[in-house]
Amino acid sequence: MNRLLAILLKLTLAAALLLPLGSARLSARKSVGATISLDQLLRPIQIPAKGVLVKDEKSAVAEKPEQPSHIRIFEDKILSRLAEDISGDLEEGDKLELTCKADLRPIKIPSDAEWVVYTEDRFSPDTRGNWFPLVVLEVNGEFQESWRLPLKVALFRTVHMAAYRLARGDSPKSPAIKPVVCNIYQHRGRPISATIDLSEYELVQPVAEGRFISWNDVTRRPDVRRGDMVDAVLKKGSLSISIVAQSLDNGVVGQTISLRNIRSRQEFSGVVSGIKRVEVIN
Repeated sequence: MNRLLAILLKLTLAAALLLPLGSARLSARKSVGATISLDQLLRPIQIPAKGVLVKDEKSAVAEKPEQPSHIRIFEDKILSRLAEDISGDLEEGDKLELTCKADLRPIKIPSDAEWVVYTEDRFSPDTRGNWFPLVVLEVNGEFQESWRLPLKVALFRTVHMAAYRLARGDSPKSPAIKPVVCNIYQHRGRPISATIDLSEYELVQPVAEGRFISWNDVTRRPDVRRGDMVDAVLKKGSLSISIVAQSLDNGVVGQTISLRNIRSRQEFSGVVSGIKRVEVIN
């Protein structure tokens, strides 16, 4: 009996090699009498991995999560876009940071919408960095809403700092000063940007080492100083007369100052036209 079963099994395997797998119709008897096809005998047994749920392609596509139809714009995004809009009008290298002193609720817009925020108010924080602009939100080119926001501004800029103690009358130029980055709204007097050449300026008061140079500390170096002897030129048509006069004021080019004639002691006015040179006003 066992030999007969072995022969039957060999015949079955031989038939499987000769016939196409899809067209095989041979069958074998199980011990309990059930019939199974040759395809079922030869097909590898596939066992899903533990915890893996097998789904057909149609159900996988049907259950793919849909994209949300709307999104929410939060305060940090709005302030970031506003800072980008303002930064175009600032000095190169400036870094602007904005914080809102009030809670700004999230704004709901379509997920595929284009949106911008801007302000038509001039960028003009006070000396402590407080600013209250009217901010406008547009979605797909149309007005959405606007707010009057209480903002705190931090503007980081490279400015002039005293490298050592400077006296009144000193010229604030290298190596007496050096460039340093700071938040200009944290310092009184608004420090002067390092992009400005101060070689034609002088200090009107002493400045301690490590202090930022502000416009309160400097003045334009006069082209004519009080007490200077200057060339006072009087022009009438093609005629030009020059006399020596004493300056009674400090002045820069284009500024009107008072003068005194050395001989007659008579006082008159003139416009500074150069270093120790004044054009007399007729």
